[in-house]
Amino acid sequence: MVLRFTRSALVLVAAVVLLGRHATAAPDQEYRLKAAFIQNLIAFVEWPDGVLGMDRGAIEVAVLGRAAGQQIQTALAGKSAKGRPITVRIYDRASDIAHCHVLFVTVEAEHDMRTALRAAEGKPILTISEVPTVVAPYAVISIVIDDAHLAFTANLDSADLAGVRPASTLLRLARDVRGRRVGRQP
Repeated sequence: MVLRFTRSALVLVAAVVLLGRHATAAPDQEYRLKAAFIQNLIAFVEWPDGVLGMDRGAIEVAVLGRAAGQQIQTALAGKSAKGRPITVRIYDRASDIAHCHVLFVTVEAEHDMRTALRAAEGKPILTISEVPTVVAPYAVISIVIDDAHLAFTANLDSADLAGVRPASTLLRLARDVRGRRVGRQP
């Protein structure tokens, strides 16, 4: 288990480094790398008991934003995380999202982001945004491009409200960690 977790940590670090190097790359390359980042993030988050189900069913990723969503969907086709297949559904409007384990709000959907994050509030959903944290303060993870490098911030208050627990290994990689658990072991 420790070896698998360490190997996953190395893969996540590699995804962060690779995405950072290609932050100014073509959009399709950027979203393939962000898809790999999302896949690896899933390995470092725990959901409340029973949320993912005992039947080893799919982890459902909702992407708000059609163009980026199609690229994410293509990149994650046939992929798995936590020993489960990943299913990606693409949405044009936050109000259409019915069920998911992970919600990724793209820049393309910035206009609908607050609605999406409020709808997910209090539900066991890992929320990820690529919109700046000033605009998306309630996302559990916010992906940012800082000096042409990928970085991410974590909001532990949002994680607590959702009942999802990012691993301390993941939090050590974050550019910024906000919330009341800062300084305590998650």
